[in-house]
Amino acid sequence: MINQHYRVDIEETPNLLLIGGAGTGKSSLLIEILRQLDQQYRNSRDRFLLIDSFGAGTFDEFRNNNRVKVLEIESVIDDNATSMFYQTVDDELQTVIKELANRRSGKTKEQDWFNIFIFWDKLADPVAVNNISQFESYLHSFARWGGKYHVYTFCGTRIPEDDIASLRRLAISFQNKLFFRGSEMLATSWHYKKIRELIPGEMILVRDNSRDENE
Repeated sequence: MINQHYRVDIEETPNLLLIGGAGTGKSSLLIEILRQLDQQYRNSRDRFLLIDSFGAGTFDEFRNNNRVKVLEIESVIDDNATSMFYQTVDDELQTVIKELANRRSGKTKEQDWFNIFIFWDKLADPVAVNNISQFESYLHSFARWGGKYHVYTFCGTRIPEDDIASLRRLAISFQNKLFFRGSEMLATSWHYKKIRELIPGEMILVRDNSRDENE
């Protein structure tokens, strides 16, 4: 239901972190937000960087969009493919960081700015062979400064099996968070109260309608 009704305003929501179990709707909501922004911001200079850490084809429908660059891992079980993928991600994010630094310093004048939208699906999923800390400094910068300098970041992730501390720090940086509660989270004992201990700050709970309110 939330996918049909959620409308993102980048002035109020320059960044968004979606947290929850598999199959709870995180990727679907990312896609819905991406569709909205692609329709709303039509300047040919605007850029979309779409990252899929699991190779699930999340962003396939946007591959022919000339404003879009899709980075998708080929295999999560091939060490070489994994290494090459994350090196490419690092290179692309460094490019955005440099552009952000130029805007902050005034080297790039405001009239020359264009919107940069970053969407990252399965940011730190256990199956994604990813460590948030590798990209933590980039994401902190995007979350802190992006809204002011037209760099907007939207990420979805399950709770990682390790490096929860990095996710917690990242969640502090992101002003906007949605928590998806579903059967997997209940089955693995990641109850909402536990998540609230790990992830401070305001968070909207997207409930599974099949769940009891007192659960």
